[in-house]
Amino acid sequence: MDEENKKLEEILKKHEENIKESIGEDIKRHIDVMLESMNDRFDAFAEGQQIIKTDLNSVKEDVELLKEDMDYVKSNIVEMKGDIRKIDAKLDKKADGEVVEDHKVRISKLENLVLAKA
Repeated sequence: MDEENKKLEEILKKHEENIKESIGEDIKRHIDVMLESMNDRFDAFAEGQQIIKTDLNSVKEDVELLKEDMDYVKSNIVEMKGDIRKIDAKLDKKADGEVVEDHKVRISKLENLVLAKA
């Protein structure tokens, strides 16, 4: 019986090793599938980040262009303010000139009226 037991034990050991190897292979395949799935997800995540990075760089370029445009607009506004002040001063003088001219005409008419009565 000892020999039979030894043979049975040897057969069981071989099957046990085969079972362990089989289970090990199944686990390895399962881990490989999980790692591949995670790798695909990380690749998709990296692609998404690249798209965001590209869009962000585009937005930064647009903002820089807008800054330059705003600097140009601001300088134009400053120039226009100076021009408006000059125009206002000229208009004030012109308005005063018109009033003076109106008064001269009225005085002249009054003088003529007074002289005509005298």
